[in-house]
Amino acid sequence: MPQPQRTEYKYALRFLALGLSGLGLVLLTPPAGLKSVFAMAMASVWEKAGDWPAAWCSFKIMLLSTSGLFLVIAIQEMLVALNRSLLAKLFLGLFLFPLLGFLAGFYWLLKSVF
Repeated sequence: MPQPQRTEYKYALRFLALGLSGLGLVLLTPPAGLKSVFAMAMASVWEKAGDWPAAWCSFKIMLLSTSGLFLVIAIQEMLVALNRSLLAKLFLGLFLFPLLGFLAGFYWLLKSVF
């Protein structure tokens, strides 16, 4: 079994660092209200434009989803570096979950701002 090159590990570690830093930003920034981030974002209505606490929560959902996507890419690249190509291809199916979270956050952001 050939050993992976250091550049392949560095590529995966960059995505891991991006994902963990985004998670840290989401978890360490102050909340916008007494409710959870998801409840606050979903509570905004189309008639009330400029609901900034809900927009902040929607942005945090988008950042959380992007961080999850970076973590999935990091694990997938590590599997590629370890020559586990079948498992890496199966792992690509997990891209769907962060993508759906990002789209939901974007919808709630539009709903709360406009």
